Amino acid sequence: MGLLSDGLKPTDSETSSQAKARLAAYGSREVVDALLAFQRAGDNTLSPDGRAAFADLVRCARTALGDKDSVPADDVLRVLFGPDGEHEHLGDS
Repeated sequence: MGLLSDGLKPTDSETSSQAKARLAAYGSREVVDALLAFQRAGDNTLSPDGRAAFADLVRCARTALGDKDSVPADDVLRVLFGPDGEHEHLGDS
């Protein structure tokens, strides 16, 4: 993780904002739509809906980057959050 100009590490919120800005700037229409769906689901992965929306965002990004295999969203969900979809939480603010 890089340092800010003041030499401090960015906060989780700042890192999240930077990632969202890159997705909005460089993402396809589908990626931006998936980012909006993630934000509507609470902008975190604390709930099943938030985890599913985040997994769909990752899947859309893979597709936009040329993934020809179209990994199912359920498989991405399992990779990110474990077999039951309940393990690690990402994007928590």
